[in-house]
Amino acid sequence: MARDFSGRGIGRHLLEAAAAEARSAGCTRLRLDCWAGGDGALISYYESCGFTRSGTLLVGSWPGQLLTRSVAGGAVDHFAQ
Repeated sequence: MARDFSGRGIGRHLLEAAAAEARSAGCTRLRLDCWAGGDGALISYYESCGFTRSGTLLVGSWPGQLLTRSVAGGAVDHFAQ
């Protein structure tokens, strides 16, 4: 999302829409991959939205973080560990 729109709740709204879509598809969890570099602000943001760290990845020199979040009410957990 463009930084011009930061702080307006748009990201949280999009994550909630994704959770609703996942629930309607019968899923129980959302998974996202994000950049893990810098000061960790992006990971902290996703954690504030209910995601928890579930793994790491490295693509070339790009550090990544895997995060998951329950969407409660679904029947299929496609990302169970």
